[in-house]
Amino acid sequence: MLVTPKSEIERRQLEIRKRLAANGLRYLVLGSSGQTNHRGMLRYFADYYISVFEEFLVIDAEGPVVFFAHDGVGAAYVKEEGSVDEVLFIPGMEYNTVPGKCVGEYLRKHNASKVAYAGFGGISAHFLQ
Repeated sequence: MLVTPKSEIERRQLEIRKRLAANGLRYLVLGSSGQTNHRGMLRYFADYYISVFEEFLVIDAEGPVVFFAHDGVGAAYVKEEGSVDEVLFIPGMEYNTVPGKCVGEYLRKHNASKVAYAGFGGISAHFLQ
């Protein structure tokens, strides 16, 4: 069960979409890790409390909210509660060394050129450039 009502999560995501569009941006990529000071954004925009691992949320101004999970438990929770549109998994062979690689590949696959980033205190930021 979401701690924050689903309607509030949707309002927050809609507000970000409006701000992205107003600034000529298409995507916002939020990085989050188990470090205490890096958990808030994922909690704010998906009501998901990351416990230990580096995970990501991609908000598309014109499309889905996609959660990049490291495990099925977190992914199932976020998907079942309806706070994201799609869940993708960080491949196991990449997780410990290059967890952001799949996010970068997702953005390149969608020809993303107008992207904002936030919350990259972890090891993955350079894979998204």
